[in-house]
Amino acid sequence: MTSPTRERNTGNQMRIGRYLNAVICACVLALSAFSQSAPRPNVTVSFELEDRPYSQARNAAIEAAPSLTFFSQLFLNEVLQRPIPDNGVAQLSLAPGTYVVSGVYDGIMGGSSEFTVIGSEPVDLTVRMTGEGILGILTVNVTFNGDARPIPSAEVNQINISFLDDAGQPYTLADDWFDVTAYRVQNAPNMYKNTKTIGSNAELSPLFSINQAGELTSPAPSALINALLAIGTGPYVLEIAVVDEATQLPLSANIIIRVEKNVLSGEVCRYPSSAGFSLGDVTVDVSSTTSDFARSATTSADGIFSFGALPEDTYALNTSHRFEGETLFAPGIVVLTASAHIALCPLSVDQMVAGERDFEVLSGGLMPDPGSMGPRRERSRPRLPSRKRPSPWMWPEDPQEKDPDTKQVP
Repeated sequence: MTSPTRERNTGNQMRIGRYLNAVICACVLALSAFSQSAPRPNVTVSFELEDRPYSQARNAAIEAAPSLTFFSQLFLNEVLQRPIPDNGVAQLSLAPGTYVVSGVYDGIMGGSSEFTVIGSEPVDLTVRMTGEGILGILTVNVTFNGDARPIPSAEVNQINISFLDDAGQPYTLADDWFDVTAYRVQNAPNMYKNTKTIGSNAELSPLFSINQAGELTSPAPSALINALLAIGTGPYVLEIAVVDEATQLPLSANIIIRVEKNVLSGEVCRYPSSAGFSLGDVTVDVSSTTSDFARSATTSADGIFSFGALPEDTYALNTSHRFEGETLFAPGIVVLTASAHIALCPLSVDQMVAGERDFEVLSGGLMPDPGSMGPRRERSRPRLPSRKRPSPWMWPEDPQEKDPDTKQVP
């Protein structure tokens, strides 16, 4: 005869067994569902250090300096993901699309590679990390007091240079290292696309510091301007190198600087054939040929105007005025390498055909090289307000051109 206690124990064991079986079945089903829903790796990234496999180069570095700690970083579309695996091979599960994968080793070597995932096709690629490659890991845009093409003035109280990512968000800069160097660059109409450094340079790092907002700042704009002028006439390029606090990656950028220092002034004149043309209250426009900088000035009663101090640049000038039922024009271009005074003599279509001169640099400044401004063109048809006209220094000399001394310049 079985005792009641033994029967109870047997019943408990059976219930426990059924419970454990249910738990095990539930776990198996959950793991099976997870394995079916979890995306499988479809991108294999193999990293190299210079020309050696990552694992081999990493092991050699550890053997050479066992007391040092080396770190690595894997970025996807400039977002830090995780360290690079010790074997140098990363498996990624990515949806169809275009990506940029980057690797960084110990903050001194890096590299990136762009690739596209198409459907379920596997992707295999190699990222080679070098010393130069680390500079291209993060996208950098730089502004100078919020301007990408700045013209600093001694009147501002402070200069802030911000480094922005591709989304326009600022990087927070590490305050333990940065470098700022200035060079003179060639002044040309296409200088923002193709700069050429000339002359000497200046080390400007002592004029800057990192503020609490993580920006590169200079509390003495006048000292910066004087340092630029000391190396010669501008424009200038600032070569800036800093470190991102979050990733400890180097950031570098160049920014073109122009300094307001040359006065551009002039006078509106008239020919005897336009004796009734009023010299006062005439609007004269000036615009940079290399940026969106523009200003306007209005002449005094005797035809004098001034734009004040402008940065060194190549400028297009123009004025148009209605007179006796016609629109008179006077365009011109000047390279402002020194303070300049010019003359603008608005002409009608008939006067242009006759060969009158409508623009002249009286002092300072330079006429641009015709070859740098495009092909030489003839004035074969009347110029209308809506039509872009050839610049006057490209026009051929008219053998019947009037003597410039016949101009009536007040």
